Amino acid sequence: DPDSRSIVIVGQSKFVDEACLGGGGSSKVIPLYTVPPLAGMQDVLRDLGSSATVTKVTVSDDLSNLDVAKNAAKHADVVVLMAGLVATEGADQSDANMLNDQNRMLDELLGINPTTVVVMKDSNPVLMPWIDDVPAVLEVWNQGAEDGHVVADLVFGVVNPSGKLP
Repeated sequence: DPDSRSIVIVGQSKFVDEACLGGGGSSKVIPLYTVPPLAGMQDVLRDLGSSATVTKVTVSDDLSNLDVAKNAAKHADVVVLMAGLVATEGADQSDANMLNDQNRMLDELLGINPTTVVVMKDSNPVLMPWIDDVPAVLEVWNQGAEDGHVVADLVFGVVNPSGKLP
């Protein structure tokens, strides 16, 4: 609901601090500009007439500040968890788990706030052992330069995630 008072975006740096542009090799691009998740969500909510406060918690790759994220999730009206796997050519993984213990991060954050959505930003199949513990999962693939606007438009229903190819 864009009229929520407080929204927190939580995830590791690659997914919450910058636009998710894709991997390396033939998918590597250097865009003219990017819209990171926080700025994009603030823009979309402003355009919807919302006065919601949007904050962000960047979880360290070693999860050492996970308690900060848990506290933020507990006190927000809406939680948007961002996770995924940015793959690249010639760098296969040994399994389909997300890197940096993101499954554990999600597992520990889910259930804290009933109004939570997981936004998956990935270009590979990934395991989701926590899938039954979240009310909504949105697969957005690698959205490119407009990442922040794309995700917010989908989360807040400005556009319909109608099953088109990424």
